[in-house]
Amino acid sequence: MAERLQDLTDERLMGLISQGMQTALVEIHSRYISPVYALTLRILQQQHAAEDASQETFLRVWQKAATFDPARGSLVAWLMTIARNEAIAIIRSNRRFPVMLGEDEQATIDLNAPGKYLQDTEWRDLRLALVNLPAEQRQVIELAYFRGMTHEEIAAVLKLPPGTVKSRILLGMRKLRLALVEY
Repeated sequence: MAERLQDLTDERLMGLISQGMQTALVEIHSRYISPVYALTLRILQQQHAAEDASQETFLRVWQKAATFDPARGSLVAWLMTIARNEAIAIIRSNRRFPVMLGEDEQATIDLNAPGKYLQDTEWRDLRLALVNLPAEQRQVIELAYFRGMTHEEIAAVLKLPPGTVKSRILLGMRKLRLALVEY
């Protein structure tokens, strides 16, 4: 009796993708297009650009499926890293997508929107960990990871030295890692 793709684990599907099975990629796409698109849209803030970044994300999954290692993290975390990198690549290659904050705009993500990016306990845990960070660390992490801004761009927006931005990101990421181990 043949297994249905819908019943396979993410890890098994990734193995099939690395063997060239296109229908396994279609299944992974259907499972994760929503959070991938939501993240790219959040970073790029333009529908067409977010669609391009999402498409490139799944192209990378097809090309690099064999490099996915479930021992290093979940598939959704791997996908979100690829999606973020694709969105940032679009920003850096074509500066017509604005990354600077407006004067009245806050540098925050909607932490009260469960399921906006992920619909599992990982997102809940990340939201809780982010809320508990000191405000200055949370702000630079949100700008870097949810807006796709470089350290230099963050420094310019917040009127801080680039070294301070890097230090805050590093400290915040360390605290996030420790907090996520606790959850």
